[in-house]
Amino acid sequence: MRLSRLKTVVIFVVAAVLGTALLQISRHVQDAQTELVKLEARLAKEQEAMRVLQAEWAFLNSPARLEGLAQEYLGLEAPDAARITTSGDALPQQEQSVLMHEISAQPASVVIVRPARKPVHKMQVHDFDDLLEEIAP
Repeated sequence: MRLSRLKTVVIFVVAAVLGTALLQISRHVQDAQTELVKLEARLAKEQEAMRVLQAEWAFLNSPARLEGLAQEYLGLEAPDAARITTSGDALPQQEQSVLMHEISAQPASVVIVRPARKPVHKMQVHDFDDLLEEIAP
């Protein structure tokens, strides 16, 4: 009789310990799931921000926009036929010696193009919003 009571007590103690362990593990799993949901939401938010930044980068680096800005602020324009030469005679003396060395090493079909310069547009910008309005297409 004593042995059966001892077995019963041991079984109840083991069941209580296992039940407590099961509850603790269940609570940790629920906490981990909650943390996972928060991290997934944060990841989705960061991915959306990355998509917005990539779209903005693509817009800011579009060739047509960059060409317009270069023409407006740097005074760059496409070269015309009068600015294209096959010899280095029209270049300033300092650049001519370096380029003549490069030309002599190249085939005879090399064409040197000098960029056309027009006056640089000077503007006064008081704040960032004014700058955005100034350069907006």
